[in-house]
Amino acid sequence: MELTIPEIQGADAWSPHAGARITTWGTVTGHSRKGFFLQSPEREGEVSAGIFVFSPEQKLSVGCKAEVEGTVVDYVASEHDKPNTQLRFHRGMVQGRPGALPPVTWLDWSQLIGK
Repeated sequence: MELTIPEIQGADAWSPHAGARITTWGTVTGHSRKGFFLQSPEREGEVSAGIFVFSPEQKLSVGCKAEVEGTVVDYVASEHDKPNTQLRFHRGMVQGRPGALPPVTWLDWSQLIGK
């Protein structure tokens, strides 16, 4: 099933697609030891257009456009935390060389904590 990142994230704290194996696309905007961040140019209201892709083995360069297949997971670090929707990487394909990053969208703290 192909979904945009905002469709994966959904309007609520929990993804409506948790557990589903999906394909999405976007630009790699950052990486960490455990994976990378993917940003979509599509924006739907207040829904996030970014997602973390859990993939300790796969390293993609910032600015690369990528198509990623993975399982949607609502990760909760501890019982007091809100869920963080992620993708558990299965496979992916880089489309072209690193290019420009998507435009920055600034959020204030109240948008992040849901007030």
